[in-house]
Amino acid sequence: MSKELQNDLIDTVVEPEQPVTAIVNQSTGSDLASDSGDSHEQKQPVVEKEAPFSDGAQIAINKQHKKYRTEKREKEALQSQLDAIAAKERDALAETHAKELVFPPAPVFPDDEFADNYPELLAQYHADVAAQPAKVAAYAEAFQAKATYTANQNVITQQSEYQQQQKLQEQNEKAGELFNDHRERAKNAKIGISEIEYAERVVMSSGMDVELQRHVLAMPDSHLVMKHLAGSSEDLANLVSNPWQVGIILSDISEKAKSLQPATTNTPEPVVRLSGAGADPSKGKYPNSSGAKFY
Repeated sequence: MSKELQNDLIDTVVEPEQPVTAIVNQSTGSDLASDSGDSHEQKQPVVEKEAPFSDGAQIAINKQHKKYRTEKREKEALQSQLDAIAAKERDALAETHAKELVFPPAPVFPDDEFADNYPELLAQYHADVAAQPAKVAAYAEAFQAKATYTANQNVITQQSEYQQQQKLQEQNEKAGELFNDHRERAKNAKIGISEIEYAERVVMSSGMDVELQRHVLAMPDSHLVMKHLAGSSEDLANLVSNPWQVGIILSDISEKAKSLQPATTNTPEPVVRLSGAGADPSKGKYPNSSGAKFY
């Protein structure tokens, strides 16, 4: 808690009242109280305590949450800009390597020696011949770079697909474990399968965030919480629409859901088959007697 908030929550102290001035009896020299013969006792400071969770605390929490949300938005905006720059560079590189490479053609010797510009054509031919090795080397370098780029992109694509599959598989396995544990708790609480399925459908179709759904499933009393939410549209809407107060709201809902816990009893299950001294002594002795008793 910040220093400012602590100052806001410091108990307000009321100054003690001034003691009553005593009147001196001149004849006896003794002090007499102005209102009674009893000696006046100094009152202790009266302390007025504020509620543990005051409006000031809520305001401070709201400020901290607003600051957190602002920083989060700024961080996301910066990351978005960096992603856009990286994507632009990738697109430019992909466009470069997407162009079809053409092997540089061999220089053509001018065959018309009587042309007016023959000297220029001949000079151009010799210049092309001199530049041909550099063009071939550049082509080879571009060809190798394109091959390397294509191979790297294939590896990146395969790795990305594999990582996505692994992540999805892990999420599904974890969600499956949470769901199975949730169902087991419902079974132990004697909640019928149709009843818990209905509660799950209501909660899952309420627009609740997936992460919040998993959080509810992981709660030790998830079966009771879902059953309560299915029967309380107000609490369900409040939970879905206030993600920044999930902890407080779920704590309150969990407390309400305790009333749905079936009462436990120590009474043993009835004995289906009696045996011992209290059982019919003739039962089983004469299997062919069709229930006849002998005395």
